[in-house]
Amino acid sequence: MNRSRSWAIVTSLVLVLSADPGRTARGQAIGPGFELERSGRYADAASVYLSTVRGDPTNLPALLGLERTLFVLNRMPELLPLVGGCPRVRRCAVSSSVCMRH
Repeated sequence: MNRSRSWAIVTSLVLVLSADPGRTARGQAIGPGFELERSGRYADAASVYLSTVRGDPTNLPALLGLERTLFVLNRMPELLPLVGGCPRVRRCAVSSSVCMRH
Protein backbone atom coordinates (compact mmCIF):
# COMPACT_ATOMS: atom_id res chain seq x y z
CA MET A 1 0.00 0.00 0.00
CA ASN A 2 1.45 3.38 -0.91
CA ARG A 3 2.10 6.07 1.67
CA SER A 4 -0.65 8.47 0.54
CA ARG A 5 -3.28 5.73 0.70
CA SER A 6 -2.09 4.79 4.20
CA TRP A 7 -2.46 8.38 5.35
CA ALA A 8 -5.94 8.59 3.82
CA ILE A 9 -7.00 5.48 5.72
CA VAL A 10 -5.53 6.73 8.98
CA THR A 11 -7.18 10.12 8.54
CA SER A 12 -10.55 8.51 7.84
CA LEU A 13 -10.26 6.34 10.92
CA VAL A 14 -9.28 9.25 13.13
CA LEU A 15 -12.35 11.16 11.98
CA VAL A 16 -14.64 8.20 12.59
CA LEU A 17 -13.15 7.42 15.98
CA SER A 18 -13.14 11.04 17.14
CA ALA A 19 -16.89 11.23 16.52
CA ASP A 20 -17.49 8.20 18.77
CA PRO A 21 -18.20 9.04 22.43
CA GLY A 22 -17.66 5.41 23.48
CA ARG A 23 -14.15 5.17 22.06
CA THR A 24 -12.42 5.22 25.46
CA ALA A 25 -14.31 2.20 26.76
CA ARG A 26 -13.79 0.40 23.47
CA GLY A 27 -10.08 1.10 23.54
CA GLN A 28 -9.82 -0.25 27.08
CA ALA A 29 -11.49 -3.49 25.99
CA ILE A 30 -8.60 -4.26 23.64
CA GLY A 31 -5.73 -3.22 25.92
CA PRO A 32 -4.58 -6.80 26.54
CA GLY A 33 -4.68 -7.52 22.81
CA PHE A 34 -2.53 -4.50 22.08
CA GLU A 35 0.04 -5.57 24.67
CA LEU A 36 0.13 -9.11 23.24
CA GLU A 37 0.56 -7.65 19.75
CA ARG A 38 3.41 -5.42 20.91
CA SER A 39 5.19 -8.43 22.41
CA GLY A 40 4.89 -10.35 19.14
CA ARG A 41 2.19 -12.77 20.30
CA TYR A 42 0.01 -12.13 17.26
CA ALA A 43 -2.20 -15.23 17.50
CA ASP A 44 -3.06 -14.46 21.13
CA ALA A 45 -3.70 -10.81 20.27
CA ALA A 46 -5.96 -11.83 17.39
CA SER A 47 -7.99 -13.96 19.83
CA VAL A 48 -8.50 -10.98 22.15
CA TYR A 49 -9.47 -8.71 19.26
CA LEU A 50 -11.79 -11.34 17.81
CA SER A 51 -13.63 -11.92 21.08
CA THR A 52 -14.02 -8.14 21.45
CA VAL A 53 -15.41 -7.79 17.93
CA ARG A 54 -17.84 -10.65 18.49
CA GLY A 55 -19.14 -8.84 21.57
CA ASP A 56 -19.25 -5.45 19.84
CA PRO A 57 -19.11 -5.61 16.02
CA THR A 58 -18.82 -1.79 15.81
CA ASN A 59 -15.60 -1.64 17.86
CA LEU A 60 -13.23 -0.09 15.32
CA PRO A 61 -10.08 -0.30 17.47
CA ALA A 62 -10.66 -4.05 17.83
CA LEU A 63 -11.30 -4.41 14.09
CA LEU A 64 -8.11 -2.54 13.29
CA GLY A 65 -6.12 -4.61 15.77
CA LEU A 66 -7.55 -7.73 14.23
CA GLU A 67 -6.62 -6.47 10.77
CA ARG A 68 -3.02 -5.85 11.86
CA THR A 69 -2.59 -9.21 13.54
CA LEU A 70 -4.34 -11.29 10.89
CA PHE A 71 -2.24 -9.61 8.22
CA VAL A 72 0.95 -10.67 10.02
CA LEU A 73 -0.44 -14.19 10.47
CA ASN A 74 -1.45 -14.34 6.78
CA ARG A 75 -5.09 -14.96 7.79
CA MET A 76 -6.78 -11.89 6.26
CA PRO A 77 -9.75 -13.78 4.77
CA GLU A 78 -11.02 -14.31 8.32
CA LEU A 79 -11.55 -10.56 8.65
CA LEU A 80 -13.78 -10.00 5.64
CA PRO A 81 -17.03 -11.40 7.13
CA LEU A 82 -16.52 -9.27 10.24
CA VAL A 83 -15.89 -6.07 8.31
CA GLY A 84 -18.90 -6.70 6.09
CA GLY A 85 -21.14 -6.85 9.15
CA CYS A 86 -20.05 -3.54 10.65
CA PRO A 87 -22.10 -0.60 9.36
CA ARG A 88 -19.60 1.94 10.75
CA VAL A 89 -16.72 0.45 8.80
CA ARG A 90 -18.53 0.59 5.48
CA ARG A 91 -18.53 4.39 5.72
CA CYS A 92 -14.76 4.66 5.88
CA ALA A 93 -11.76 3.41 3.96
CA VAL A 94 -11.00 0.37 6.13
CA SER A 95 -13.22 -2.00 4.19
CA SER A 96 -11.58 -1.10 0.89
CA SER A 97 -8.17 -1.46 2.51
CA VAL A 98 -9.03 -4.95 3.72
CA CYS A 99 -10.45 -5.97 0.36
CA MET A 100 -7.35 -4.72 -1.44
CA ARG A 101 -5.09 -6.77 0.83
CA HIS A 102 -7.17 -9.91 0.39
